[in-house]
Amino acid sequence: MEGLVGGVMIWDHITDDLKLVEATMNSAKKNGSACFENTKVISFEYAFDKNIYKIRTEGSTSGFFYAHKLLNATGPWVDKTRELLHDKEYDENMIEPIAGSHITLKRFLPASVILQADDNRLFFVINRGEQARVGTTEWRCEDPDKVNPTAADIDYLLNSLSKYFPALK
Repeated sequence: MEGLVGGVMIWDHITDDLKLVEATMNSAKKNGSACFENTKVISFEYAFDKNIYKIRTEGSTSGFFYAHKLLNATGPWVDKTRELLHDKEYDENMIEPIAGSHITLKRFLPASVILQADDNRLFFVINRGEQARVGTTEWRCEDPDKVNPTAADIDYLLNSLSKYFPALK
């Protein structure tokens, strides 16, 4: 490509997110932690006089649990979980709730690439096996339980791709 002055190699596509979470949970369990998947924290409170948390959950593991330490590993729900304490210390969110869409196509490039869309935002094509993941769009999303790709997201990604690969259908 004429005028090219650099490039980027992408390796993050080789991480298996599920296996990483499972390994982290297994390590925590080996060290005495209780880990609950598909379980919603309904409430928790800290008893200063007993130096212990009382946690109420529902879902695959429902009930009351007690712990000296509490780790909030709820991902995009971290601030909603923190709000359960009703503590002024937690008025400010830790994360900006952002969602984004990807599309998956049959692999069409020999290497993964980062490209620039017409609105100057970056997007990528990441090869994984015989598939290419194209993304991402970004938009504010207040509820991580209600994240769905929109037709506008799909059109944005396909139109951005067509700028670089006009023969791609």
